[in-house]
Amino acid sequence: MINLKAGYRHYNQWIDVIFWILLFGYARGLLLMAGFPRDYLLAEWRPFHVGLGIIVMIAHVVMSLLIMMRSLRDEYAEILWQKSAASFVNLLPAAPLLWIAVNIAFADFGGWLNWLRANPEYKVVPDHAVFPNPSGSIGLYQYEAINFTITKLTQYFPIVFAGLYKWHRWRDGQ
Repeated sequence: MINLKAGYRHYNQWIDVIFWILLFGYARGLLLMAGFPRDYLLAEWRPFHVGLGIIVMIAHVVMSLLIMMRSLRDEYAEILWQKSAASFVNLLPAAPLLWIAVNIAFADFGGWLNWLRANPEYKVVPDHAVFPNPSGSIGLYQYEAINFTITKLTQYFPIVFAGLYKWHRWRDGQ
């Protein structure tokens, strides 16, 4: 049985383990998207690919629970959590600026926007985030963009928060 009263003793270890699992899963995904050979990442071996996906999804849920459950933190972890939350809130306004800078640097200067204009059948938003649009209304695409953005923020929030937590813990240890 899980004893939540003693859980705070292992809070930092749980954060570390889950952070590295998520980082490994996201790094592997980025390498696959970048065109790294699939054989080296064992992506062609379906049981490993599916198993790793399940492990990353479970780690994502566990990290979210670790972030939300105050009863698992002791006083020191709570102080670090408060610092991490403050840092995360301070980084939120920088996210759109970073998004615009990356789009200008890679999409505009890299020629991707011109390619996208030449290939209008290509969709930027993935299929699972596209809403049906039988009437052809234009405003629906803004909702798709908002849906996609919220999905991505939800996906990367736990690892960013854990990274900030680890950074504050490292900085406090000096």
